Amino acid sequence: MVGTLVGLQLKLFGRDVRGNTGKIIALIFGGLYLAGATFAAIAGQWALRTSSVELRGAVLTVGFAMVTLLWPFLTLLVSGVDQTLDPGRFALFPVRARTLMPGLLLATFTTLGGFATGLIALGSLLTWSTSPLLFIAALVAAPIGAATCVLLSRALVAVFASAITTRKFRDLAAITLGLVGLGFGLGIQFVSRGFDSSGIGIVDQVSRIGRVLGWTPVGWIWSVPWEVGHANWLAALAKLVLGVALAAGAWLVWERSLDKALVSPLESSGEGTKVGAASWVDRIVPASPAGAVAARSLRYWRRDPRHLLLIVSIIALPFLMAAPMWINRDAMLADGADTWLGSSMLTFPVFGFLLMTGLTVAGEINYDGSALWTQISAGLRGRDDRWGRLLALGVLLVPIAVATIVFFLAIGDLWRYAPGLVGASVMAICAGGAVGSVAGALWQWPTPPPGQNAFAKSSGGGMLAMVSSLVCMIGSGIVAAPTLALALLSGDRPVLGWVALVLGLVAGPLLVWGGVVWGGRILDRTWPEVLKRVTFEKS
Repeated sequence: MVGTLVGLQLKLFGRDVRGNTGKIIALIFGGLYLAGATFAAIAGQWALRTSSVELRGAVLTVGFAMVTLLWPFLTLLVSGVDQTLDPGRFALFPVRARTLMPGLLLATFTTLGGFATGLIALGSLLTWSTSPLLFIAALVAAPIGAATCVLLSRALVAVFASAITTRKFRDLAAITLGLVGLGFGLGIQFVSRGFDSSGIGIVDQVSRIGRVLGWTPVGWIWSVPWEVGHANWLAALAKLVLGVALAAGAWLVWERSLDKALVSPLESSGEGTKVGAASWVDRIVPASPAGAVAARSLRYWRRDPRHLLLIVSIIALPFLMAAPMWINRDAMLADGADTWLGSSMLTFPVFGFLLMTGLTVAGEINYDGSALWTQISAGLRGRDDRWGRLLALGVLLVPIAVATIVFFLAIGDLWRYAPGLVGASVMAICAGGAVGSVAGALWQWPTPPPGQNAFAKSSGGGMLAMVSSLVCMIGSGIVAAPTLALALLSGDRPVLGWVALVLGLVAGPLLVWGGVVWGGRILDRTWPEVLKRVTFEKS
């Protein structure tokens, strides 16, 4: 059964990619990126081989604890669960979860993320190969640790997939996960600042963090070779037992969810809300084809729990980006970096926040799913589709942008940056909208419809999403860079701020028009293919 499932995973993945140029390109780019990251991680582990046991144990414990922690959250928030071997597809076969699970677990390691994680985990054997005892300890810990990463992600997804039965609970879960993910970097900043102020060396800092993480669930199994290296046999045995118990607990949670899925696959709950003919949405959009698309998108943003995480990200991202500078502002001001600190605090966070326009516009069409056929059959032009989605996002984004800009100007009493900041912000919104309109017309991937597993995703969607995101971020950044540069220099030369404002107000709308026209023409030529790509097939 194990070999059959692994072979089936590879065969279905190959069939899904074959003949799809977009997925092939995404697979190549994603594979190259992961190959580089994996090679760097393994090379770093080899370089640690000659270091002290303390440094080796601390670095590997911290690194692998972060990997273990990020696996479930990235699975939920970024790439989704690979549903190539959806358990619901085996519901009609006389097979139990415990028979499928070993094959499903190994099949996960044939995906790019799983394969990279497995290789990096095995790379720890290089670090601990200086003695037979350390090598044996790493040989025991590495496979258990790698399996724990996958099992925790599967268990967490199982808990959420079975628990999310109401809209309020789904909304709360999405917001909670978003805040946890976005607040992770902020917590690291506070911790590092505390260490810096204590005068402790970097090795001691890493060692202290490693010691703490080594006694947490994400670090139990990875710190076993460290304890063996110091001859702390009781601690090593305790962590080994705790690590195995954690993996076993995640296995049991996953098994219970699979058993339930095999007899009652996830189905739509049938939730819905009757829409009145004269709601506020209908009153704020024009009576045109683009207005109809905008009205539908606004209803998605208000009711669809899949959009809530994007809203949380849009609101929280500028503050998360500004937090490191604000935390370390005293050291920057001591170095005489008043002007640089002010411009960076204002421009870079808000610029990065507004660039999310591109990411959002590029992925918006995917949420239509099979319902996209309604506007295709109505003969809607691609240009109207692009304008409508931009209009809907503008209704939400512009008030958030204005409030954020005013807040950042007010906290530092840096109103002299206002013209440049507004100009850079307008250009960033327009550049993101232009690039996102084209990227969304070029690349699409299916997302689960409301009521199904909110975290499921097809095997090729993650890579296409990553390529689309990179294109949007890099493309928008290049287009908006001149205006951003003028805004950064406007603290000492106010006239440059007014130049940035004029450039943003004049060139920005022209960019949007060009992106909408280009993206609309692409959609007009490829509507049937687009519908096929965004349709989520569960079986």
